[in-house]
Amino acid sequence: MNNNDIFKVIKREHGIAIQGINIPKGVSPNTVFFKMPSYGSVDYVCTPKRISIPDKLEIDGVLLDVVEISGHPFEECDDLEELVIPFSVRKIIWNGCGRHHLSKIYVHPGNPVFLSVDGVLFTREGFNREGKVEPNCIELIAYPSAKGPEYSVPIGTTRLGNQSFKYTTISHLNLPDTLKEIGTNVFYGCSRLKELVLPSSVVKNEGSSNCKTIFIKKGN
Repeated sequence: MNNNDIFKVIKREHGIAIQGINIPKGVSPNTVFFKMPSYGSVDYVCTPKRISIPDKLEIDGVLLDVVEISGHPFEECDDLEELVIPFSVRKIIWNGCGRHHLSKIYVHPGNPVFLSVDGVLFTREGFNREGKVEPNCIELIAYPSAKGPEYSVPIGTTRLGNQSFKYTTISHLNLPDTLKEIGTNVFYGCSRLKELVLPSSVVKNEGSSNCKTIFIKKGN
């Protein structure tokens, strides 16, 4: 399957569906949501090792901007190793990438909301994952599932986004003293992460649900 096949248009009764893209009825005509459509009993298998999400799609002669990534678009992409986020995307609701081979996430250098740091997805300073302005915020959105077992979150990061480490191979994680929040299900399925030292700067931790990691407050 090549990259063009992933974005093939399929017309359906309840809106327009594309392999990898879903456009619900009633949304702005220049809005495209990157999601997996439902195929009923048909198993959908996505095989490319690199997916470059387009920033525009032509549907029925109309050019649409791809502005949001959400749902579980890559769950069946067993061979996916690299993901490229386009300039147009302004909102990312990350739900993990399954237990797969994703090792690098790239972002178009001109994207004003998101950036890639050594293959890890972050928001630029002053934005959150929904593309909304949030002063002093730097949010880690997604750590690739197969990037590696050890990682040090960069100094300046203030939040670990929801499910940002879900089903990854992480076993040793260092957190900076700038970190304030840990989102929900951040370490879901991280069976190798036995314990995690939290800096005293953390005031909100919702990452303990659905994981067996032992959290240790620094200084205890």
